[in-house]
Amino acid sequence: MKKKRIIVISAILLVEILAVYFFRPSQVAGDSMYPTLKDSQLVFRNPIKKTIEKGDIVVAKTNYNKLVIKRVVGVSGDKLRIKSGYLYINDQKEERNIKTTIIGNLNDGVTVPEDHVYLMGDNRDHSRDSRDYGCVPISNVKFIVSIPVKGSHFL
Repeated sequence: MKKKRIIVISAILLVEILAVYFFRPSQVAGDSMYPTLKDSQLVFRNPIKKTIEKGDIVVAKTNYNKLVIKRVVGVSGDKLRIKSGYLYINDQKEERNIKTTIIGNLNDGVTVPEDHVYLMGDNRDHSRDSRDYGCVPISNVKFIVSIPVKGSHFL
């Protein structure tokens, strides 16, 4: 009986350790990534993917020391600009085709510096992102988000 209890407690602790340190759950706060991610939705760290690419959703620390969940729209060397309400990356219209009225620092265009990324929310008109706080050093990216768990919400 005592041995069984130790095994159960050990298993629970192992699951907790894996969940917190390996998968690192995070909760979405706000609607800046809507409709991709919803407020209060639970997402997990992708433990396999290590290289950050355009289109990835990441958790990063901004220059204001705030953690955010945003999409990477630009990587080192990319030139970004908003024309007629649409994001252009290296003079090509972004495939996601999301219109915005908020231009921020993209009025004259921005070139993403070496070892930085440019982050934007999918809900462009309701997102504080790199248009407000600038490019984010790759070292400030905490992790790449795995495929969100559908319907996962904290109560």
